[in-house]
Amino acid sequence: MAQPGKGPELGDSPGEVPGRSETTRGLEVPVSLTVFGAPAAHATATIVRHSLGRRAARALVVLGACWGLALVAVFIPLAHFLLVPGLFVLGVILATSRAREAWSIVTMQGQCPRCRLEQTLTSARRVRGQWVVHCPNCKNELALTIEPGPGAI
Repeated sequence: MAQPGKGPELGDSPGEVPGRSETTRGLEVPVSLTVFGAPAAHATATIVRHSLGRRAARALVVLGACWGLALVAVFIPLAHFLLVPGLFVLGVILATSRAREAWSIVTMQGQCPRCRLEQTLTSARRVRGQWVVHCPNCKNELALTIEPGPGAI
């Protein structure tokens, strides 16, 4: 669940909120795409919920990768003075971020509000109230926002 003030709140089951449906890959939620100077376009985003075990596994993989690289960096002369502590701290930061990531966006399908090209964008980003995606056709930055509904804050 999202914390108050951190974006929309997503229920544990799709039956709780009208307009949201569950697919084999995740939960489909309505979103809007906006860009300066063009009317907003409606789209659909597919998001997945990570269980506590899955989040712990993802965090441990990132932590292990960073700390493994730190172990390899020990043998690099002079650079190891910065690389080892940097990778150690980066591993902790990234692992904490992955452990807190309860929902992730998998795909977004909709029309670009500027060029009107129908497209499917893939992403592995953390779900939050608003984030930026790029249209590969017109190269504009689009603001993607989860549309408020009965289950939103």
